[in-house]
Amino acid sequence: MHIPDADLILIMRPFKGPGGKPAHVAWDPESRKYFWTDLTYSDGKEWGHSWSDALAYDPEFKLVLMNHSAQRKVWALKFDRKTVGLREIESSEAGPK
Repeated sequence: MHIPDADLILIMRPFKGPGGKPAHVAWDPESRKYFWTDLTYSDGKEWGHSWSDALAYDPEFKLVLMNHSAQRKVWALKFDRKTVGLREIESSEAGPK
């Protein structure tokens, strides 16, 4: 899902990140690179959703909204590219290719 203010594509499901810890991934279309992010959930659960849930962006409120069908929750995220902790995914790491 494209986040216009950050000019990134946020991939909904978490991947096995550095150290085997769940991590979310963003793709930068300009550099054509994938990045790990420091996104976490307020309840501490990191793996509870999959590709079948929905992700949307509200341009008026500048929020990312995710419908989590299994937990019957809607998550809201105010995404800020400067503070999300982007780290480029090296070719030797796990993650999307």
